[in-house]
Amino acid sequence: TMRALYQGPNSAWWFDFGLHTDDVAMARGTFSVEGHVQEHTYRVVGSEPSLRHVACLTYASLMPLVLGTLPQDSPEVGAAIEALTDPQQLWSPFGVRSASPRCPLYGVANSEHEPPAWRGHVWIGFN
Repeated sequence: TMRALYQGPNSAWWFDFGLHTDDVAMARGTFSVEGHVQEHTYRVVGSEPSLRHVACLTYASLMPLVLGTLPQDSPEVGAAIEALTDPQQLWSPFGVRSASPRCPLYGVANSEHEPPAWRGHVWIGFN
């Protein structure tokens, strides 16, 4: 079931699940591009990603509420609504954030020219 796949271990929350690693850093190096030597920032992955939960509140954490799979008297409903309406978690002046600012991945760049996937604003496709 979806609950078995997305619910975090020892948690009432649902989390993103997939190939992930926290062992990522940005480094500077010199490369030759079409005969020109240039300095670039590049991404270094220190350990291979593994299948796991990303223990951050994201829009995925709201899926039990959105899908109506929780009984109305479930404590998970109250926790989801609190996270949804909390400006320090998922709520923003522009709508629901894709991830909580408390997430360690929030605002982290993926490469020199690619902005962070979880930048802080809302993702129009979700809202």
